[in-house]
Amino acid sequence: MTFQSILPHLHAVSQHVNPNVTPEAATQMWAWIANSPCGRKLSAAERKWLDLFASIGRRDPVAMVATGRAALEGAQEPSAATETAALAAAVGLICQGQPKEADTLMSTAARKYFRRGERDTELRYLLGLTEPSFKAKPPDGPCASATSPARR
Repeated sequence: MTFQSILPHLHAVSQHVNPNVTPEAATQMWAWIANSPCGRKLSAAERKWLDLFASIGRRDPVAMVATGRAALEGAQEPSAATETAALAAAVGLICQGQPKEADTLMSTAARKYFRRGERDTELRYLLGLTEPSFKAKPPDGPCASATSPARR
C-alpha cells in the first residue's frame, strides 16, 4: 500500500477529528500516528503531511504556514489534501496579521492546488479577509495564540 493511497484517509481523519478535539488531544493522536510502525517508515516528504495535520490540530498558525507550504512542495495534482494545505497556510498567515502574503499565496494556490469548483466558499471567505478594505476586530481565540504576532 502506498502513502498516496493512504493520504486521503489521513486527510479525512484530520478533517473530522481536528476541529472536534482539543489541541492537546490532536497532538497526542498525530504523535501516535507518526510514531506507529507505519508512521516511522514514512519518507520526509510523506511525513510533511502528518506534520501539517498535527499543526492544524494544535491550531498553531506559525506551523500551519510552514507545514502547509512544505506539504505542497511535492504535490503533483490538486486534491482535497492540497486544498487543506493551502488553506492552512493562508489561515496561518492571516492569523499572524499577514493578509497580503495570504492573498499572494492563494492567488497562486487557487489555480495550482485546488480542484475546479471545490472550496469556493472558503476561497471567497479568505479573499474577503485579505481585502485591504476589510476591517475586523483583532483576532481572538485560537487565532491569537501565544505564537501569533497578532497577540503580542
